[in-house]
Amino acid sequence: MLSLFSYKKVKVDYMPSKLITTFVASVMLLIDAGCSKEPNGVKTGAISNNPRGPTITELTALPPHAKPGECWAKVYVPPTYTTVKERVQVRAASERLEVVPAEYEWVEERIMVKEASSELVIVPAEFAVRERTIETAPSHTDWEVKESADCDVPSSQPARDVFCLVAHPPEQRTVREEYLVKPPSVEERTIPAEYQTVRKQRLVRAATIKKVAIPAEFAEVERTVKASEARIAWKRVACEGHLLETDNLNSQIPSFEWPPPAYSAIARLPRSLILRDCHQLPVDRITLSNVGDCIVDALTNAGYPRYSYYQLTSGPGEIPFGFAIAAQLERIKDDGSPEEGDRRFELSIRSPSKFSEYIHSLFRATSGRYRVIVFMVTSSPIPGSTVQASESVAGKWPITGASDLPDLIKQIEFEERFQCSALIYEFVRPTADDENAEPVPASKIPGIDHLRKAKIPLGGL
Repeated sequence: MLSLFSYKKVKVDYMPSKLITTFVASVMLLIDAGCSKEPNGVKTGAISNNPRGPTITELTALPPHAKPGECWAKVYVPPTYTTVKERVQVRAASERLEVVPAEYEWVEERIMVKEASSELVIVPAEFAVRERTIETAPSHTDWEVKESADCDVPSSQPARDVFCLVAHPPEQRTVREEYLVKPPSVEERTIPAEYQTVRKQRLVRAATIKKVAIPAEFAEVERTVKASEARIAWKRVACEGHLLETDNLNSQIPSFEWPPPAYSAIARLPRSLILRDCHQLPVDRITLSNVGDCIVDALTNAGYPRYSYYQLTSGPGEIPFGFAIAAQLERIKDDGSPEEGDRRFELSIRSPSKFSEYIHSLFRATSGRYRVIVFMVTSSPIPGSTVQASESVAGKWPITGASDLPDLIKQIEFEERFQCSALIYEFVRPTADDENAEPVPASKIPGIDHLRKAKIPLGGL
């Protein structure tokens, strides 16, 4: 142990200051971890609850999958944290009493305003007029002397005076007289009751008291939880004569902007479902290369003709901690489903003479809604950002990245600390007269529904 340490000390004299710090920290961790003696019977390799600090268990004696010319060191990997959303109760369920007022209706009703009665009425006598013939002189006979020769007398006996007994009829005269038809009387006459129609309110339902259940109120809160425990792991380091060549790595594959621009929606895909949906995965060791192939297969099956790879780093020259895959820009409907036929990728079938012309025409071809889906596989939580992605930047993502991942990223094991997310960038151009397509700050469609509408078979969709 002493000779090894002395050898390393000689090599440190020729290392840059940053590498000296990394190496010294690694050596101190090895000493603290008990590389010469296992404390308390703990096997060398994993993190334990030793009061002295983290110890190593289940760590191989030599770095696995190392290649000639590489240098590796045992380093302390701090725990990683992520922000999760939890649904918590902010107000318990309760009840409140509500008074339900009485209900009335207007009705018409006929009411008696004067009762029935009776009165005595004098009925006068009734008279009538009739004609009657009365005798003014009775019939009688008189002797009348006729001097005329109208009488038939014997010729031998002439007559001078002739006495005739004449019968006279009675004399009569017609008179009008009034007679009693009906004698006077007294009658009892009934006076009917008097009624009147009035409008009034009638009770339909009496007032009541109702109990109204108030459901409990919940809210989503963000909580920081530990995503992975601290551990001791093999890590590639840069030693004299054996550089890590991160500069060459960064020049081989572009880096995606970190933190990523503000997205319209996000879908977090559980690691267990990613492993379940990916086919033909190796049994012993799953790498980021396998996950990248799985995402590419899902995009291809969903009909995306173009995609680009990016590495995720915290800055130039830094070791990548993940990768991103940006899918082809597509036109979508209001519900998030892609347009049919050539309308979905109509921009991709054009052949502009210059790349700048292609970018300029990305969002100026016609009005509508557009979407770019970026898959990120990273060991670090995705931080938030207030910077919006412009149309020109988002349009370049699917065409300016690399066609594949570099070997250094491919060989990284897909451990529990890695998480996979789909970032949705949505843009809208309301009319053809609008000069630019504007980013949608918050999509009305949840991120997971964007993936369902795009028919990307990942994360249990």
